[in-house]
Amino acid sequence: MKEDWDLLRWILNEAELCDSGYPIILTQGIYNGSHHKLDIGERDFFKVCQHIRLLDDAGLAKVRVLGGNHLSVAGVAIDRLTISGHGFIEVARDENQGKRI
Repeated sequence: MKEDWDLLRWILNEAELCDSGYPIILTQGIYNGSHHKLDIGERDFFKVCQHIRLLDDAGLAKVRVLGGNHLSVAGVAIDRLTISGHGFIEVARDENQGKRI
């Protein structure tokens, strides 16, 4: 899978804008918890999950996998953005810097 930088920036922005706090949950099906459920609209669930996991790999967010196996996940939770994640968002907001990223 190739990284989709627009999707990564969108996920980080959604996490930062979340009024209800952390964690931010993305699961298949119904979620009845009190945490913020990420609304991905028409985006592909597995692609978004993989990109959230990439944010963890890059040190931009602290992420937990919510079940599944080595082939797929049942969901993910963004527990929090890291200082690097917040810094990345700030740089991405600057249009000239964002194009260089």
